[in-house]
Amino acid sequence: MWTDLADVWPTTVYQLEKVLAGKEWQVVTYDICNNECCCFFSPTETACTVCGEPRFDAHGCARRIVLYVPLRRRLLSLVANQGFVNLIEYDHQPRAGLFCDIRDGTEWSRIMAPLLATNKHCLALACCIDGVSKGKFSVKTESVWIHVTKIMSLPPAYRNKPEFQLLNFVLPGKCKNFAAYGQIYARECQDLFEDAIAGLVFLVADNPAMSMVTGTTGSAGQQGCHLVCIAECNQYIVNIITKP
Repeated sequence: MWTDLADVWPTTVYQLEKVLAGKEWQVVTYDICNNECCCFFSPTETACTVCGEPRFDAHGCARRIVLYVPLRRRLLSLVANQGFVNLIEYDHQPRAGLFCDIRDGTEWSRIMAPLLATNKHCLALACCIDGVSKGKFSVKTESVWIHVTKIMSLPPAYRNKPEFQLLNFVLPGKCKNFAAYGQIYARECQDLFEDAIAGLVFLVADNPAMSMVTGTTGSAGQQGCHLVCIAECNQYIVNIITKP
C-alpha cells in the first residue's frame, strides 16, 4: 500500500480513488463541509452548521468529499488470525518503579483494563497524523496528510511494521481544518469502544499536526516541528532547534 502511494502520490481525490480501487478494503465516501468544518452524516443536512456553507453545488453534487477506510473489518480480521493473537498475548512483566512499556502507564490501565475484562483480545490503538511533502520542504502543492492507526497491543518490535499500520485517510493538498475528518474517526472509535473491540489510547502528531487536530494556532511550515531534524533541514531550522 505504501509503495502504491509513493508511486502515484495522489494530489486529488480522483487519484486517491484509483489507488484504493485495487485494494480489498471497504472504502466509505463521506460528504464534508467545503471548509472542512464538519462531516454530513445525515442525508437531510444541506449546509454546514458551523460556517453555513452549502453541502451541494448547483448540480446537486457534494462540493467536497473524503474517502475513509474503516477499521472494524480489518481489526476483526486480524483478531481472527491465531498468529496475530499469539503476538498480542505476549508476556509483559512489569518492573517496580520503572516505565518500560505502554502497558505500565496509567492511561493503559484506565482505558484498557475495563475493555480487556470484557474481551481479552481488545486492541489498544494509536492515532498517528502527519503531513508529507514530495521532494523538498518548500514544495507545498504536492503535500498530503496521512492518517493511520497503529496497534499498540503488539510487542514493541512489531508496532511499526507496515502490515500493522492501518491507513484511514489520505488527504490530498493542504489540510486547513481536521474537524470533519476527526468526527468520522471519533465516531468509529466510539463504536469500537462500546463493542469492546478496541480502545483509542494515544494520539501521535508533531506540532503542526497537533495544532490542526486541536484547532489551536501553532507553528507551521518549515519551522513547524522543533523536535525532529532530518537530513533535508536547512541550517536555518537547525539554528532554531539548537537555540538555548
